[in-house]
Amino acid sequence: VCVTGRWKSNLSRACGHAGALAGSGDDAISKEAWFDNYFGVPVFDPEHPERVSQRGVRVATIQHIPLAMKAVYAAMGLESDFEPSGTLGLKPWFINNFDRSLPLNLRLEVQPAPEPYATQIEQVNRELGASLIRRNMRNASGASRIDTNTYVAALHNMPVVDLADYSYEENILFALCARQPEKSLLPVINICLNYLSIPTDSALHTARAARAAGATPNQVLAGALACMGDEPLMRTGRGYMRKMIDLLGALALRDLHSYDAGEDVQKALEKAIPIHKKTDPPSAFVLMMLEAIEALPEAGVLLKSMVGLFKKGVPDHPEVLLIATVMLNAVYPALVLKQMARQTAEELISYLTVTARMLWLSVPDPESRSLYTSLAAREDGDLMRRSFTEIAYEALFNHAPDSTGLREFNALLALTLTNGPGTLSAKGAKESVSARNHITTAFMGFLTNTGLSHGGSGYEAVEYLLESFRGREPQDPSDISRPGAIRALARDRAQAFKAYKEAQKLRGATRYKRIPCINHPVFKGKRVNVDPREEYIRKHLREAGVTNVFWEFYHALVEALYDVGATPNVYCVNIDAVIAVISLKLMWRPWRSGELKEHDMQDIGFLVFLLGRTAGIAAEIADHRSRGQDMDCRTPLSETCFVV
Repeated sequence: VCVTGRWKSNLSRACGHAGALAGSGDDAISKEAWFDNYFGVPVFDPEHPERVSQRGVRVATIQHIPLAMKAVYAAMGLESDFEPSGTLGLKPWFINNFDRSLPLNLRLEVQPAPEPYATQIEQVNRELGASLIRRNMRNASGASRIDTNTYVAALHNMPVVDLADYSYEENILFALCARQPEKSLLPVINICLNYLSIPTDSALHTARAARAAGATPNQVLAGALACMGDEPLMRTGRGYMRKMIDLLGALALRDLHSYDAGEDVQKALEKAIPIHKKTDPPSAFVLMMLEAIEALPEAGVLLKSMVGLFKKGVPDHPEVLLIATVMLNAVYPALVLKQMARQTAEELISYLTVTARMLWLSVPDPESRSLYTSLAAREDGDLMRRSFTEIAYEALFNHAPDSTGLREFNALLALTLTNGPGTLSAKGAKESVSARNHITTAFMGFLTNTGLSHGGSGYEAVEYLLESFRGREPQDPSDISRPGAIRALARDRAQAFKAYKEAQKLRGATRYKRIPCINHPVFKGKRVNVDPREEYIRKHLREAGVTNVFWEFYHALVEALYDVGATPNVYCVNIDAVIAVISLKLMWRPWRSGELKEHDMQDIGFLVFLLGRTAGIAAEIADHRSRGQDMDCRTPLSETCFVV
């Protein structure tokens, strides 16, 4: 047998494989001709199997070998030494239809593999989670990327503009396991996130002290996270996750909706997790969680078995155990399909605790809010089941959202999830992982790598918009019924900027203050420039009936700047403007009523960015911890230079 492969026939050097033939004209096509000449017949045709010789025949594809072999034996007058058995049909050892329903003629069944492969496959099936190869992850990510054509960022191959269709709580889980959780699980997932969102007293005290000292929002949050370390809640959650993953793996359970395994899971839980016959009743939160789990339409064997365990007694740290069970149930399909690393699943409670607590650490003096105190009591089931997105909105803006406001807020959080592994915020987190820090410290690396020029551009944008609309403040920022007035205001501001720019040039200044949120280093140079990310989300919201006068002003402004000669072309309205205009619209009502000060509005614009980016950074940290190597973010000496 000689295996040939048509690769590159015009190479200047011969490239072959073990057993390759060499000679004049030794590319694959020439070798095929040698064999055809030797056999005296052309390539094997399964439609005409009789066209073979006693010497043999060349086959074009491996699937033809059995038929060709039979035909050659027949030509030689030889019969097989034994009766045929089995079939030549495809016998797959592994099947993944990716949740697609295939027609009957395309559906395949898994076939048992021969030994020793059957035993090895069974062993692999008991191992949950992806096994990732360690490598240098300095400028790489297995979680995020940037489309080089559109410059739209994607998280786990889903563009952030598409993630705007999912709630914040769904995207928090998606960032860590690369798949959206089942909708039916959202009530219990929200209970867990709302429970985890309550910070410790020490973290609240640190945040308060940092604000009093004039710290920026990212600095406030970084200081508060320093109080968390690897606290007992995280260690306990990690221990429970490890135990449950071990026992489910030992049972080789692929589907938590396989109710035939319920008895085995129940016995394994009772063996792995000690319970105590306590006379004191469980806490209100534990009772609430058990009731919410039992109310699920399809709880699955893990959650049902955990409820059964609690009926026999109370384990240590019951609140953490129930949260770990819910979250493991939510990410289990990703573990089975190797879409997330086991290490990430074990550390899931740590990631979720940091992400959830960031919300109330962002709020000045949360203890004065009735929403916070009610959540902190962890007794009101209806409140605890509320969407974490709604809770986040009310925490930041201090009023309940309507459907339009919630849609805009959710879009903001999704758009800021990631901007790829090269963005400063991601690099800060990845470098901290590279130094082998706790998860909380890696989140601090992200926070200290944001600032007034990365994430905090809302400071300048909100200030600019308030200045532009001063004396002409709209009653309703969604009212765009006066396009002429918007264009007139934009032209006034464009003329003012042109005059300022010319005055600065006369003074010999080489740098001057620019208008925030317009232009982009990539989307420029055309007659009319567009940031495709901003264009997409604007169209998406307009189709949903969402309008914004500040957004319309920005588009009128970039046209006016060109018309008056202040810019060489029509600059794009960039993605940062989306954050600024939506944030300002959401803050408009409380600001007009005196509930918010301008400084608070600038902070909130920054905080919205930080909350959204926190979920995306969790994906980067988890990815780097699972794939990276210690010290892999160092800059090689060959890339450094000394400036004289």
